[in-house]
Amino acid sequence: ELRFVIGSAEKRLTKSCSVIAEGGLIATLSKMCFQGDLGFSGDLSSLSPEQLFSEGNGYLIEVDDPSAFENLAKKHGVKVMQLGKFGLPKKIAGKVFSLDYKKSKKVWEEGLRKKLG
Repeated sequence: ELRFVIGSAEKRLTKSCSVIAEGGLIATLSKMCFQGDLGFSGDLSSLSPEQLFSEGNGYLIEVDDPSAFENLAKKHGVKVMQLGKFGLPKKIAGKVFSLDYKKSKKVWEEGLRKKLG
């Protein structure tokens, strides 16, 4: 899987990539939106709560050319799934959830500072 991720970056198929870590897919997706100052729209209804919130479920990758990316994945024997698109408007929404972008980003940016006082 990692060789595929590196290969896709070397072929300039990857716009951004993040390991699905703490908080799972939803937290990783939100973080990518906030850091890129973008929104996300997609359909996550086929994913289970475990897939949405579990850590270590692979990578979240933004690509320009989904078909070229999928072809490379097949060559590497890696399963990929298109979840949606990053872009404007600055809104994080899908068939499963919707977040208030401004409030969520503020909590994300100020969380540690607030906790530490």
